[in-house]
Amino acid sequence: MKDAANKKLILDFMKENNLSKKQFCERCGIGVAVLNKYLNNNSRFRISALSKIAKLIGVEIKDLFILVNEKETDEYFTV
Repeated sequence: MKDAANKKLILDFMKENNLSKKQFCERCGIGVAVLNKYLNNNSRFRISALSKIAKLIGVEIKDLFILVNEKETDEYFTV
């Protein structure tokens, strides 16, 4: 099993609140590049950024991740 970003929480929040990435990041106090790393499943981001995101959207940090089966993920992305 592998952790993956639960992008849906963030994207749904942005849509429900009619926020662009820039506006969302301004409210969180993070940079757009940091958000993009998270949304692109880059595993290198600071816990402080995740804490700010979780606080804004009203979830716990752990909710920002989902477990995926690596085999299923690899098969899905294989061309």
